[in-house]
Amino acid sequence: MAKQTFLIFLLIGSLTACTKAELASMPTLAATPAATTTATQEPLVTPTPSPTNTATATNTLTPTPTPTATPSPIPSPTSSLWNTDLVPVNPDFQVVNQLGGRINRVVVQDDIAYVGVGPRLWTLDISQPEMPVELGKSDVLPGLIQYIAVSNSTAYLLTDDETGFWIADISQPDQIQIVDFFETTVPINFLREWNGRLYVAPSSRDIDTLIFSLEAPYHPTLLGELPEKYYPSSDPDNAYVYSSTQNDGDQITISEVDATDIHHLKSVSEVMVKMDGGGYFIDVDSGQYYFLSIDGMPTIWVMDKQDSNSLTKLNIELSPYFRSIEIRDQIIYLRENFLDAGSYGSSVDAYDVSGSQVRQLENLSAGNKSYDLFVHQDIVYVATGESLIIAEITKDRNLEKLSEWRSLGDLDWIDAGDDQIFTLNSWDNRLYQFQKDSPQNLRFLYDYQEWKIDTVALGEDTIFTGGWFSGIHRYDYTTIPWQETAVFDRPFGIETVGHMTVHDGTLYASLDGDLAVFDVSDLAQIEQIGELNEVRNYSAPFAVEQGHLFSWVEGYGLKIIKITDPTSPEEIGLLPDESGYYLFDLAAHGKFLYLLTASCYRAQFECDNQNIIMRVVDATDLAHMTEVAQLPTINDVTFINIAGEKLLLGGDELWLVDITEPTQPQVNGRFPTPGYSRDAVLVNDLIYVADGAGGLLILQMTE
Repeated sequence: MAKQTFLIFLLIGSLTACTKAELASMPTLAATPAATTTATQEPLVTPTPSPTNTATATNTLTPTPTPTATPSPIPSPTSSLWNTDLVPVNPDFQVVNQLGGRINRVVVQDDIAYVGVGPRLWTLDISQPEMPVELGKSDVLPGLIQYIAVSNSTAYLLTDDETGFWIADISQPDQIQIVDFFETTVPINFLREWNGRLYVAPSSRDIDTLIFSLEAPYHPTLLGELPEKYYPSSDPDNAYVYSSTQNDGDQITISEVDATDIHHLKSVSEVMVKMDGGGYFIDVDSGQYYFLSIDGMPTIWVMDKQDSNSLTKLNIELSPYFRSIEIRDQIIYLRENFLDAGSYGSSVDAYDVSGSQVRQLENLSAGNKSYDLFVHQDIVYVATGESLIIAEITKDRNLEKLSEWRSLGDLDWIDAGDDQIFTLNSWDNRLYQFQKDSPQNLRFLYDYQEWKIDTVALGEDTIFTGGWFSGIHRYDYTTIPWQETAVFDRPFGIETVGHMTVHDGTLYASLDGDLAVFDVSDLAQIEQIGELNEVRNYSAPFAVEQGHLFSWVEGYGLKIIKITDPTSPEEIGLLPDESGYYLFDLAAHGKFLYLLTASCYRAQFECDNQNIIMRVVDATDLAHMTEVAQLPTINDVTFINIAGEKLLLGGDELWLVDITEPTQPQVNGRFPTPGYSRDAVLVNDLIYVADGAGGLLILQMTE
């Protein structure tokens, strides 16, 4: 986990404890005010989790009022950073464009919010927090932004590359410029600005915190190292650092230290407190120390700095799902991510502890999953992946939502139809539709949200969705808003809609492990015409080619199903899974099958060698299929798609493989995408990538 945290079961004492206690690590974009629907420049609507379908049509949106020019919703081709010494030139691909991504981090300085959105830094004018206005965005970085530190007119950005951090000029927030990459002497996993210094935490807890002077903002100077046990307060006006030591028994020693001279730390105060069962120091706020007790259920305690006998347990019930604790001006904020079978969500609970009794404020719903919480001048900012939620502490000290600024979030499916691109955020159960105004420039048309979308298939002028207990839904996407034209379900519901694909006017779908075949030639129908029971393919993909469907069943192998008569599919063979390989994906083209499998037996995490192998199988003779070639890939390449005479493989990297000669597959190119590519489609010479938290990435081959 990137950030050292106030874990219930881990020892506290890292730099990062200065701001939060985080248990786990899950635009655009105009604001959506809490009370009304507001325009979005990219596919953005406040999600409404409910069992009913919701949709937003572009013709219902109204322009966002702003005195400044509205920036283009889609950036022009992005190549400046990638053609400099800052990022080595990739000989195979160039970055043409990038949209959206996960809203992962937020920092506020004055009236500007600095937001990490996938691989870009965005700036928002939040002088009117009920109506945030986009100002600008950085170039595309090679990784996802994990942490942001801001000092005057410079931002320091830590991506998932732990070898250093990026430096950005933000003196003109509407024209962010990436200046340099600062390489550190040790791997790092956290940074923050505090009192004109940059605190950088090494990935190893055995290495002390690095402290840099920012007097020359583009050239940070190492002042020294602060012992790992010390960390600043989350209060930016507090000039002291703190350490927490668990003594023998139940005693905790809190030391307050003046670190103005990093080489000569001066002790300011020291206090010992006894907590039954032990606990951890959280933070200091308004002259009080806060602790987290782990004796039984975790609880929060408070003590006056000057009176060790004043330790008091707060009447706050901590959910097992809480992820971080923020304390500011005697309000405690608990960020929680709830996850259970078939449901998930996030919330922020706030508690006023200024009086003699703890008072709970109104709960703030935070979408499907939250990643960060930042408090600035009674305004609360929550990064939820799909959106930045802005709320305020009112005069009567209640928590009230003001607005919401949206992004695409995590994308895990993509396909192309005619001159349009479709992509899915399955966390948000939301589909997006874009028009290709030019090969590299996409214009948002529409987004559609259902209660549950697990799988999608694209047909002619139509799109099919399937989900947990949702059945199969069909929509005509040629009109805005989309029109639902047909639904297929069963009397007692369909628990699992697995893989779906459309081939020659026929829809093939895995329903609760059985193969179902539908005639979809009529736009107004989903008519079942055939089925094959006990295929036992619940979620694994299958491939259709030359009158046959190839379905992988774990523990059995590759089932061969004849579908020349779709009304009567027939299982005619099996390629046994004799080695117990774990299959990630498969594809079929001509007489050959391409299987993406783990390189060893059973689940990937049980292997010493975790590389993934693409296996080429000659299926000319279905009764005697043989493996004719292998292509070793890398760990975490987990999908494979046919693209003419080429294959697209993706995961940690995106691969383009030439299969003109199937027995000798050749790698044409590799590209380390900023996120984690989950799907891709080749259209002419452009590759459109659903890059997970990296949003929608467009690459061009450099042949």
